[in-house]
Amino acid sequence: MSALSIRSLVVLSSLVLVTGLIVWFEYPTVRAKTVQSITQDGPAVGDTIDLLSWRDRKGRTLAEVNGKRSLALVAFVTPNCDSCAKTKDAMQTLRERAAKANIAYYVLMVPNDTDAQPYFSYADSLKIDAESFVWSNTDVKAPASLTTMPAPYHLLLTNEGLVVNKWTGVPSSVSTQ
Repeated sequence: MSALSIRSLVVLSSLVLVTGLIVWFEYPTVRAKTVQSITQDGPAVGDTIDLLSWRDRKGRTLAEVNGKRSLALVAFVTPNCDSCAKTKDAMQTLRERAAKANIAYYVLMVPNDTDAQPYFSYADSLKIDAESFVWSNTDVKAPASLTTMPAPYHLLLTNEGLVVNKWTGVPSSVSTQ
């Protein structure tokens, strides 16, 4: 098993133990690669997300805001997502649990056009109390794996953007509490 796989296992195990999250997933061999494939399952564990292409309403990148935290939990939502609105309380609970483990929780959105304000307003309306970011790289479109996945969708990322875990929706251990 590679050192990166072992590191990922340790990080994920710590997250589950510390926050009490129960998420079923396999521990595949992790190899860093760029997100390129078109899939409705989102990026694969081992893919890398470009943290510099996401900006908050103040213009700061996701990489800047996350800083040196080793992990970030990101929720992908869209304004037309009924499930996002229905699970906002569970997402708030998940954000609180992540915060207790010193893991930042962010809301990410891929706008259809250049006007990001409606997306920030939607994120505010969820009342998750998490910083929100939109894809703002005008030179490169967001990878298809980020635009075709169902919402809400969660990714656990390292501070380098490496996907170490993923799931659709909110874990049942959070949504039932």
